[in-house]
Amino acid sequence: MKLRSLAICFLMLTTLPARADDVVYQIKAAYIYNFLQFITFESNATGGQAYLDVCVIDKDKKFGEALEHIAGQPTPQGKINIVLLSVSNKEKISSCHVLYLAGTDAKYTRKVLANTDTSRVLTIGENKAFIPHGGFIELFIEEDSVRFRINSDLAGQTRFKVSSQLLSLGVKS
Repeated sequence: MKLRSLAICFLMLTTLPARADDVVYQIKAAYIYNFLQFITFESNATGGQAYLDVCVIDKDKKFGEALEHIAGQPTPQGKINIVLLSVSNKEKISSCHVLYLAGTDAKYTRKVLANTDTSRVLTIGENKAFIPHGGFIELFIEEDSVRFRINSDLAGQTRFKVSSQLLSLGVKS
C-alpha cells in the first residue's frame, strides 16, 4: 500500500509541467498526500464521513493546480477533499481536518494559528515562524530539496495520531 502510494506520487510529479514554482508545489502536494497516509484522525474527528477536508489558504494562488492531483485520492480516513479558503474567510477553519498555509507571512501565520484549535486541525505551513507560533508541520527548502519539520511539543497534544515512522523522518529542530 505505501509503495503504491509513493509510486502514484512519483508518477504525478514526472508527468506535470516543469516550471520551478509548479514543481515545488507539486512536491508539497505529494507531501500532504503522504502525510495523510501516516496520520490517523479520531473517528469522531471525521464525523463518519468518507473524506478528509484539506483546507488551503493560498495567498498567492500558486498551489491550486498541484492540489488537483491529490483531490479525491484515498487515505486511510477517506478521500481527500480540497477546500480553498480566502485569506479573509477564517471562520471555516474549524471544520477542516487539515489546514495548509501556503506562502503566508509570519504575522498572518501567527494570527491564523492563534485562532485555530491546533489540537483538532492538522496545520501545515511553509515559513520559519510556523512551528514557533504553534504550527504542526513546516515544509521548507534545504539544499534544493523540500524537507519537513514536525513540532514535537505539539505531537502528544493533538486529537490525531502521528506514526512514529513519520516523526522519525522529519528534520530535527
